[in-house]
Formats: sequence, C-alpha cells, structure tokens
Amino acid sequence: MVRWMPGRILIVDDTRFSRKAVRKTLEEELGLVMIWEAEDLIEAVLKSKEVVPDYVIINSNLGENDDVSNSERIKELLPNIEVLTYLSGQERKICKILQEKFNFKS
Repeated sequence: MVRWMPGRILIVDDTRFSRKAVRKTLEEELGLVMIWEAEDLIEAVLKSKEVVPDYVIINSNLGENDDVSNSERIKELLPNIEVLTYLSGQERKICKILQEKFNFKS
C-alpha cells in the first residue's frame, strides 16, 4: 500500500455505511490516514473548526438539499476548505479526483 498524505479529509454523509465506504476506499486506495467523519452540515462545521480539514467530501444527496446548495453552504461556512461532492457508490471517483489534483500515481 502506498502512503500518501495530501492533508486532512472530512467525509460528510448522513448514512454511516456510505461514510465508512468512502473512508475505507481512501485508506486502501490512497493510504490516507487523516480522515474524520460527520453526518450532517452542522457536525461538519463543528468538526472543521476542530480539525481544520483541507478537503470536505460531501454526499450530493445529503439531507433535503441538492449537491449545489450543500456545496455552497459548506463553502460559505468554511471558505478556505475545498469541497468535493459524490454520490453513494462513487468512492473511487473521489480517489481519482484526489490523484489528479496531486499528480499521484498509485
């Protein structure tokens, strides 16, 4: 397994199973270890103040909002943090985006 650390990651998803699937994929595919989880936007903001993530990975179907409003809300609340969105089952998509951002080859 390759160890690679682009920074702190916060996964936001209201389904525990999906959060764990994203976390497991990031750990196994990219070797990331600095990963936290939140189940809603409120918890995400509170955790972000505590751990100051570099990336927030948020499920597009979180709560009542669509991915645009969730992304906009999190960017308003946490303007210095990059937000990536995904749908359940697209865990590898997140890995690919992070690989491309950092020119990382696994």
